[in-house]
Amino acid sequence: MEFIPCEICGVTDERELSTRDRDGEYLRTVICKRCGLVYTNPRPEISELREYYEHSYRLDYKGVRQPKKKHIVRAAKVAAERLQEIRGYIFQGMKSLDIGSGGGEVAYAMQLMGLEGSGLEPNEGYADYARNVLRLPIYSGCIENASLPQVSYDIITMYHVIEHLHGPLKALRSLHSSLKTDGLFVVECPNAESRCQAPSHRLHRAHLYNFNMTTLQALGEIAGFHTVRMSLSSDGGNITAIFRKTYSAGVLPDLTHNYQVVMKAWEGHSKMGYYLSKHPYRRFTAKALRIMKEGIVALFTRKGETLLRKNLEKHLLPPSTQKQRRWSYGLAGTFAGIALFISSLWSISSLMDHSEEIRTFIERHQDGNDVFIVVHGNSLKGLSQVPGVVLSQHKKELKTTIAGIMRPNVDIHLLVEDDHLHHIKETIETASLKTMKIISVRGNAYHFLTTETHYGPKL
Repeated sequence: MEFIPCEICGVTDERELSTRDRDGEYLRTVICKRCGLVYTNPRPEISELREYYEHSYRLDYKGVRQPKKKHIVRAAKVAAERLQEIRGYIFQGMKSLDIGSGGGEVAYAMQLMGLEGSGLEPNEGYADYARNVLRLPIYSGCIENASLPQVSYDIITMYHVIEHLHGPLKALRSLHSSLKTDGLFVVECPNAESRCQAPSHRLHRAHLYNFNMTTLQALGEIAGFHTVRMSLSSDGGNITAIFRKTYSAGVLPDLTHNYQVVMKAWEGHSKMGYYLSKHPYRRFTAKALRIMKEGIVALFTRKGETLLRKNLEKHLLPPSTQKQRRWSYGLAGTFAGIALFISSLWSISSLMDHSEEIRTFIERHQDGNDVFIVVHGNSLKGLSQVPGVVLSQHKKELKTTIAGIMRPNVDIHLLVEDDHLHHIKETIETASLKTMKIISVRGNAYHFLTTETHYGPKL
């Protein structure tokens, strides 16, 4: 752990706000008296953070290495909402990069809208999922040690990542150099002034920094960005900022008043006030409905990519395009159904031919008193009406069949599919039957067995 000055103004004049996180564990949180930035002090070393985010973070908060279907449904909806927020700033052909891309939902949505979407994700499991399942160009690693191409992107997005970073200012300056001239940088993070969560749940041990609109704007401008727009979510819980790249770092303004603003919001948020407000009940209802909907949607879709694409299209594509795609999918499904039907007919025909070839073999080797027992799976039911042929599928059934047929003047022969031979080995030995020939019928091997006293003349 290391003690640090304020990330924005560089001073150490701080006030302690809390020593516990939302789970009751030790977490010392302070506020800068000069600018009002809320942050963890001391913070973990960068090597600890890198190891944690690469291997443990997703397991801690999701319980999985790769996203489940319910996570995909939720992430698709969130990604669609985020892109709707910036829709007026993105155009086909633009090159985008999503920092902390998770399972690749934003990058995939960007591609769906005609952009060259890519991402950077520290967690190995989620990055592998995005690369292998969604076939996205995802870099592995943390922003602090990533080697991103210079002056390459038209837009970079960072959703709920900046609060986790070891050094947000250094990270923003790095991203500034990766943007093209007049490139856009979009960042979303929790609001330090928010009242939509219980006071005891405000501090998250993985959130090293807690910004309000003023400190987030100041950080962006110090890093060399011009503020295009800032907004709050409907419940006041999240801030979204859109910045544009400039060529000169901004001058830090006097933010002393912001310290008073944040302290007022912090001290004015009481437990009683929270439970008398609409927030806890609205959150509970919304969460219950969301879980139910996610479960239903995930239940009827098997593939993760299909689930993501359908949910994104529903929210992002215009109605005319959605209708056109439904027609395309309908036609594709119709042709697939016709192909499946023809394939089924061909399979049935093949099975009938299969039975005919076995029948021809039997007739060529059959004398008047011969009985052929055919041991098979489910493919030779066409032989059931042939005189002198008995079909048998089970070991127990075969014993009974042989016992019922075996008489001095009756010769017994067996045709056994290769896969079934080892199941009836004991029965074959008891009846003194030997394999005399192996025939191949449409790729399936059949053993022709008969009694030792008759195999010579038969073949």
